[in-house]
Amino acid sequence: MKKKNRLGIIKKQKLNTKVKVKAAELQEEGYKKVVPSSLWDYIIAYRWKREFPKTISEMKIDIESITANDYFDYQVICAQTVKSHEFDWDKIKDLLD
Repeated sequence: MKKKNRLGIIKKQKLNTKVKVKAAELQEEGYKKVVPSSLWDYIIAYRWKREFPKTISEMKIDIESITANDYFDYQVICAQTVKSHEFDWDKIKDLLD
């Protein structure tokens, strides 16, 4: 949550269009479940975790350069690090049947 505050509301508003366009681009490539909110999660929590680009222009260029592989690498990491108490053990029965 702290990282999201670092981006700032004004900067996020300026970048929202780029994120929406990138999500639409990935959807056109066949990744229908990619939505702007999940892209924001990836950008803030992973891509810019250590260092934010210094200017809005650098941020826009960086968002444009995101690939499906970049995004799904993050999704794999998230899936692998889910806490066991968050995992629905009842659903595993469906896999075993």
